[in-house]
Amino acid sequence: MNEPVRIGVIGAGGMGSSHAQGIKTLQRARVAAVSDSDEARGRKLAGDMGVPWFGDYQQMLREGEIDAVSIASPPFMHKEMALAASAAGKHIFCEKPMAVNVADCEAMIQAAQQAGVTLMVGQVLRFLMPFLKVRELVDGGAIGRPIGVEVTRISGGSGGVWSVPWRAHLEQSGGLLMEINAHEIDLLRCLGGDVASVYAEADNYVHPDADYPDLAFVLLRFRNGAIGSLYSSNACPLGETSGKVQGTEGAIRYNGWGKRGSIELRRMRDSEPTVFRLEELDAPPGVAYELDRFAEAVLTGTTPVVTGLDGLKVVEIARAAYTSAKEHRQITLPERD
Repeated sequence: MNEPVRIGVIGAGGMGSSHAQGIKTLQRARVAAVSDSDEARGRKLAGDMGVPWFGDYQQMLREGEIDAVSIASPPFMHKEMALAASAAGKHIFCEKPMAVNVADCEAMIQAAQQAGVTLMVGQVLRFLMPFLKVRELVDGGAIGRPIGVEVTRISGGSGGVWSVPWRAHLEQSGGLLMEINAHEIDLLRCLGGDVASVYAEADNYVHPDADYPDLAFVLLRFRNGAIGSLYSSNACPLGETSGKVQGTEGAIRYNGWGKRGSIELRRMRDSEPTVFRLEELDAPPGVAYELDRFAEAVLTGTTPVVTGLDGLKVVEIARAAYTSAKEHRQITLPERD
């Protein structure tokens, strides 16, 4: 395939619009169709992109001149749409969380493999600062072997776009640990490796309309022996995005994200830390970059940078944390290749 990948965007809400705008900037891909059951919303995004609108994504799969889809619908719809796309022979970029349970993720992976189509999951934090720089430092051996990883993402309130009905239900949204913290769990995996076991304490304190916790502390044991933790809340009026990676030869601490904040690196032999200001670090636009990497995988037939298995493992860790918090026990995860 030498021509740009023709992508049909499923879902014209905030995330679908972000996908479309990102694709619009690329050389290796272009928006070729938009599908949304909300006619006004779907027609607007399709008009902005200059492409056809389909009220039914199944019709778009049958009649649209597309090679691939980006799935930007609510999480509980991901499996159904991915299976339909695979059956139609279309490559798949699926927004996080990949699905709301492990069985759905497994079905999506199997269908894509049987159809011979590319499946990539949208874990955009991999392509943003400070996470790009932290991973670069860790992967480059700046602090030796990671032995401890801590990630904090807390915020207060859940109004605005977060108040849509499906977001209040675990089986539709995946709850706090998937709908929001799919990013942080994936980051923990990138920094610490595959996870062997999970223990969590979590509860719902200020969101009685939601059927999942709004505060969670999750402890991870990685298969390589390292340990990690996630502090997650959408019930804290003091917001924070931060983390630390402790290695055998040094440590890294980050605060903030995007262009606001800093990264500190200090090796055992250093008298003072090296400080990187996020505003001084260059990074490509995250959503556009991840979709460009998806297009690259489709065009070259190579493994995408975030695979279906990566997406599944995030969901598996989150599900284990929910179970652990409910049953007050450690959950052992299966080994997966």
